[in-house]
Amino acid sequence: MEIRNLVTFLKVTELNSFSKAAEALDYSQSAVTVQIQQLERELGVRLFDRIGKNVSITQYGKNFISYARDIVSAVARAQVFASEETELTGMVQVGTLNSLMTASFSDIVPAFRQRFPHVMMRLHADMVASLKDKLLKNELDLIYTLDSQVLDPQFVKVFEAEEEVVVVTNRDNPLAARESVRLAELVDHPFILMYENPAYMTVLPLYTVKKSIHEKSLAAVRVEDCKMSQFRQVIYHKNKVLTPQIQGMLDTIVEVAKRPF
Repeated sequence: MEIRNLVTFLKVTELNSFSKAAEALDYSQSAVTVQIQQLERELGVRLFDRIGKNVSITQYGKNFISYARDIVSAVARAQVFASEETELTGMVQVGTLNSLMTASFSDIVPAFRQRFPHVMMRLHADMVASLKDKLLKNELDLIYTLDSQVLDPQFVKVFEAEEEVVVVTNRDNPLAARESVRLAELVDHPFILMYENPAYMTVLPLYTVKKSIHEKSLAAVRVEDCKMSQFRQVIYHKNKVLTPQIQGMLDTIVEVAKRPF
């Protein structure tokens, strides 16, 4: 079983097209057809239905995706088994939120760069819905997000941590000295509005301001009758081939994400 045939199979399933897969892999369409046919003969099953000009994946093909991805990922890791990580090159595309970009990537970037100095990383800051959409379109390799729990079976989650959402204020505010307050007590206090989305008005996930609170430049005001939380999560698409570069980024993000602040 040739690895290139597995790579071609995964690309066809990703793009749902022989011609688009051929263009992406710089093959002729006939070469893609031959590779898929070779793979089907080896497996003894049809991976795609070809009716007229339409191509659709069969249930055998759907079931084979995870095996093909695991084999290609294992081969990619094996190819660098005897090499130093510093020899790796390429690009890793990471999606995240502006808040996490500020809170975490100042630590993630140098940690990853130390391990993989020749691997480029491209960071994309966007809203959660857009990041998920880009993950589904294979425009991103992975995302580090802060949102409600991601339960979509199309995604693989490698890290999750529930984070309290708190009201943040300066240290001089009289409420900063209080152990907790009631929601009604906040009515007469001015707030800084963030964006135009009501979900982000007046409150911040504690994780994003932990360092500032620890350094005593900001204070968190806990509202005893209003408990909110979000989840930090690191996810990638279930059909993504995990190259050593992508796995290295996943490991680095998770390592930094587990730090106290």
